[in-house]
Amino acid sequence: MHSVEFIAFYLLFFLIGGIPFGQIIAKFKKIDLRQIGSGNIGTINVYRALGLKYAVLVFALDAIKGAVPVLLAQWFYGRGHLEGLAGLVAVFGHIFSPYLKFKGGKGVATGFGAMLVISPIPALASLAIWAILIALFKIASLASIVSAISLPALILIFKQDKWILLTALAIVLAVIVSHYENLFRILQGKEKPIK
Repeated sequence: MHSVEFIAFYLLFFLIGGIPFGQIIAKFKKIDLRQIGSGNIGTINVYRALGLKYAVLVFALDAIKGAVPVLLAQWFYGRGHLEGLAGLVAVFGHIFSPYLKFKGGKGVATGFGAMLVISPIPALASLAIWAILIALFKIASLASIVSAISLPALILIFKQDKWILLTALAIVLAVIVSHYENLFRILQGKEKPIK
């Protein structure tokens, strides 16, 4: 593996992860998501601004941009830690979007897309946990944090390889850190539910 090739590929993965689909779609509707609701460019703020149909579309597109770098890494480098790194880089691209002055979303959908390719059953199980928590509590950040934390546990339960667990832990840490303000509001009982 040539270092220049490696750097070029992973820069590409960062740029793919950074595509702000939520903001792009909202712009077509003449809306700046950064000025509405939570100011976030992800699925939940799209739901607040544009409704369920567009929220589902943004979730799918954000998941795809997490999956594509992993699939490309699999194609070029085979199964293993480099595909995990590709997923993590895509998540960082989403959180620190180079197209929005390095401000982006929370990384939940992009992380899900990456993990769906790497470890499908635990990823789908964590998505189910997210959906249940949304239905019960209507607090998106709580659902995202708890379902993210559940992912490494699910990977252990399903006896996945160590590199998969390490990838999940890294993505989960990135997602939780991106939710730090939400976490403080949850602990203070001030986090607002989805209407």
